[in-house]
Parts: sequence; C-alpha cells; structure tokens
Amino acid sequence: MDEPRVRGGVVESYQQLSAGLLRGLGHLGLAVRADKEYGAPAAQAKGPVCFEVPSNYEITVGDSQGGPPKKLLGSAQVRKLGVVLQHGTLPLTGDIGRICDALVFASEDERRQARERVARRATTVEGVIGREVSWQAAAQALAQGFSEALNLNFQPAALSPREAELAEQLIVEKYATAAWNARV
Repeated sequence: MDEPRVRGGVVESYQQLSAGLLRGLGHLGLAVRADKEYGAPAAQAKGPVCFEVPSNYEITVGDSQGGPPKKLLGSAQVRKLGVVLQHGTLPLTGDIGRICDALVFASEDERRQARERVARRATTVEGVIGREVSWQAAAQALAQGFSEALNLNFQPAALSPREAELAEQLIVEKYATAAWNARV
C-alpha cells in the first residue's frame, strides 16, 4: 500500500488508524487506551459476542471501581484488492448487552449469561461519562481526531448520482429482501 496511513502490516496500520479514534474519543472527554494485550484466556474470547472481550489494541476505558478495562470500541480491518477497510462500532448509549438479543444461542440461559458477561466487560460512551452523546457530536469528535492524528482534511459532500443509484439498488435488491433480513 502506498498510502502512509495504512502502510505496513495489518497491526501497524490498525494502530495508525486507532490513533485517530483515540484522539477523537478524547475530544468527547473519554480517557481511553489501546493496549497490546489484555490477558484474557482464548476460551473467553470464543463465541458469538464480539464485544465480550477486547482483542489486542482494541480501545478500552478504565473501570471506575478499579476493575479491568472495559471494551468501548470494537474495530477490525480487512484488506482486499488493494483496498483497506477499517470498520467498527462505538456504542453511544443504551444497554450494551442488547447485542446478545440479535445473536443465536443454544438456549435462553446461554443468552442471559452472555448478556451478563458483556455488561461486565464492555460499556457505552454514556456509561463512562454519565451523559448522552449524540451521533452527530460523536461523528464530529471522531472526524476531528482523525484529522489531527492522521493529517486529514475532511470535506462534506453529497453522494454522486452514481453512488446514489448504487445505494438505491442495494436497498431494493439486497437489504430490503427477506433473504437478507431473515437469514440465520
């Protein structure tokens, strides 16, 4: 890759991009970190709930009671056809355990246990700072963080006619279909 922000291996570019996330979250008043190792046994990390245990370099926030850090932001990277996609989730508010409601478990007891584990090991922005942060405020803070950490200049723009056409086509042909929405 020629782009300096994603040059090197996955871990190196993941850390570069995480610098923007860390900086942006700092603008929201969060004291976050991205540690190399979390010491969680591999068995804990297995299962359907990606938010249950932080992976190496994922963004966490300290527990106010002195417990282990809690996962705040889940992020992953994929590289295909010369393109890098960094994607993730930043829960702003609400019940962090509700992610378990959308996943398949062998029993309702397993779902309940997973919800409890997620509630102990992960959090939301509101859960950390004690106030709700709007999507717009979070987006602005993250854009500012990426701008500062990665020397970027974001320019808002509307979708091109071709992009709008492709988006509408995806809605109709894929995302509005029963096959997509009812898959198990």
